[in-house]
Amino acid sequence: MVPNGPAESPTLLIQTRAGHLTPLDPGRLEESLHLALSMIPLEDPMLPGEAVSVVRLAAGSRLQRRVAQGEPAPFLTVEALGELVEEALMQMGHVAAARAYILQRDRRSRARAALEVVAPDSDPLRDGRMPMVRDGSGTTPWNLTRIVSALMREAELPQEIAGEVARRVEKRVFDAGLRRLSSSLIRAFVDNELGAMGLEEALKRQEPVGIPRHDLRAVFKNPMAFDVTGFGNQPRGVVSRVGGELLRRFALEDILDPEIADLQKSGSLELENLDAPHRPVVLAIPCELLLRGAPSVSTPMELLGAVAPILSSTSQGVVLEDLNSALAGIGRGARAAAVMREFLLAASALIEATGKPLDLSSPGGRGERWAAVLLQQAGGLLHSGTRLPRLFLEISEVEGALTRDPELQDPIESLLASGQLVPVWHGGGDRYVGPGCRRKGRERGALACGGAVSLNLPRLARSAGSWREERFLEQIVELLRKSVRALANLARFQSKMGEAGPVHLKSRTQYSVAPVGLLQALRILGDGELRADQGARVLGLMAEAAARFGREENLDVRLDSAFGVRASVRFARSDGDSEHPRQERLFSDLPMPEGERVAHYSLGFSGGVSGLGDQALALGRLTSSDASQAAADFLARLLVGVRSGALTTLQNPVSGPVDGDGSPVRPHLALWRRFDAVRSEHLEQSPLSSSTPAPSPSDGSLFGTLG
Repeated sequence: MVPNGPAESPTLLIQTRAGHLTPLDPGRLEESLHLALSMIPLEDPMLPGEAVSVVRLAAGSRLQRRVAQGEPAPFLTVEALGELVEEALMQMGHVAAARAYILQRDRRSRARAALEVVAPDSDPLRDGRMPMVRDGSGTTPWNLTRIVSALMREAELPQEIAGEVARRVEKRVFDAGLRRLSSSLIRAFVDNELGAMGLEEALKRQEPVGIPRHDLRAVFKNPMAFDVTGFGNQPRGVVSRVGGELLRRFALEDILDPEIADLQKSGSLELENLDAPHRPVVLAIPCELLLRGAPSVSTPMELLGAVAPILSSTSQGVVLEDLNSALAGIGRGARAAAVMREFLLAASALIEATGKPLDLSSPGGRGERWAAVLLQQAGGLLHSGTRLPRLFLEISEVEGALTRDPELQDPIESLLASGQLVPVWHGGGDRYVGPGCRRKGRERGALACGGAVSLNLPRLARSAGSWREERFLEQIVELLRKSVRALANLARFQSKMGEAGPVHLKSRTQYSVAPVGLLQALRILGDGELRADQGARVLGLMAEAAARFGREENLDVRLDSAFGVRASVRFARSDGDSEHPRQERLFSDLPMPEGERVAHYSLGFSGGVSGLGDQALALGRLTSSDASQAAADFLARLLVGVRSGALTTLQNPVSGPVDGDGSPVRPHLALWRRFDAVRSEHLEQSPLSSSTPAPSPSDGSLFGTLG
């Protein structure tokens, strides 16, 4: 005899408002929960799915009791199902979520009630002449209640006011004698009435985000039409450009507050990637979080397969940390070198396919074994024309690799010169792992740079005038306060509607402030001269003020040099095309600062590809070891107050393959070594170093606010 199995649970039937019975659709219920909870910060993205599971259990238990009582085909009404959801959220301890769901049910109930409003037959406007309305789903007769319902749902208007607006629109339509009209024309009538009635907030909530047809035709002819800088950071097609432009316009109107939006439009600051405000800018992920099973020879390729969907969920790429955890199974010697080469080529193909960077940070391994293999293979592929991952390494990792293989000096020099090898330094309890991402201590989870804002420093310097450093610093503090507020606007939006990759990769989010035009600003302040100590004060103030203002907004905000490529072009163009306040020079016999019209401002701390061009006089176009030392000394003194960071544009101030007597040199590597040594010396002595107490807040000076 076959033993009886457990009794099957009855099918969960739901009675719709039209009276039909239909099986419960968990996916649809979860979607409605996501919609209702989108208006509040949702710490646990798994909550809607968990709540649906609890509701299904509760509904199943209720229907089983009814079956036991002899009811044929028991069912739940839609209202009873909604009550179960509310009870489930309350029992799970999510009171705010339950309140949001109750409010959403109430809004939908009022909107449905509005749809049942029937115009009186005696309405003189009807007169048997019903206009036809054309929309995306076809053509339907005029229906006043649809406008009422849409205004209640989209503009969040009370039913009485929504009805008044709809009646005014209907009167205009019938007075004009229109027989056919589009839904967009109706929306224009509605917008006009909302403006006339002084309902600006309601108008803003329901008006569409659109692109004029002229601009749309332009982007078909030129996919770069919406790129305000004249170049993009990756190739993008028409669909991506149009979608990004819509999101950018939405962000300026709905995400940023009006003052911040005006600063963005005027070129005083620029938030990175407003064409994808819902995505993190960069994700930094330890490889061990993506691995499944013991490492083998195929693990590196499997790692890239796991990275691909994550890469598409960011706006500026992914940084993979500690690659050694994926390389343990590939062996040694020639075999390991071959697998590493294949890995880099596959990573290059992924970068080309997505148009987004995939970078590597601190490959690790005993004795920097994997750093040596990685540098060797990356150097060999450098001139193949492929877009390789950038390597973020600290000087000790490179020196360890050179100890294993002294022949790596030339590949390292080539990688530094091309910008593929990015020097980083750590300090202040932080470890710099990639753009906008710093780790604390033994932290091992994923990191996200949620947003970055670039500051137009030359504009502030021109407004302050030469030799007026205190005024310049005061303006920086004020602009930093507003910049952090812009990041807070973005953070609030992302907490509600953000997209942070796979759910299993919960990340700690950081935000960045990037100086743009630092070298031009210093020249303007110095009346043509660059002063490293003055730059150190500027960067030290920016780092401390950004962190302090971030704490006030409950954000982790850091100074970073990895952003601002587009802003460097846009700021220079904006300042050259319009008039801004500026002070005249004080001493005409000093070197001339940059002209008012330059193609690009400098990037980060040391210039960059959009940097000083022919005006790079202070750091020099290096052709000798003496010049290399001078540049390293300048950068070391400049960056003494930046406790962790990266020289993302080291390749700019360095050129020239030989020194004065014709013997081969490696200026980039020499500069890096000198920079590290000199910076360590200055750090021990500098009042901005972590080992020195901050100035007292009671000293009354501008720097009294630091700490």
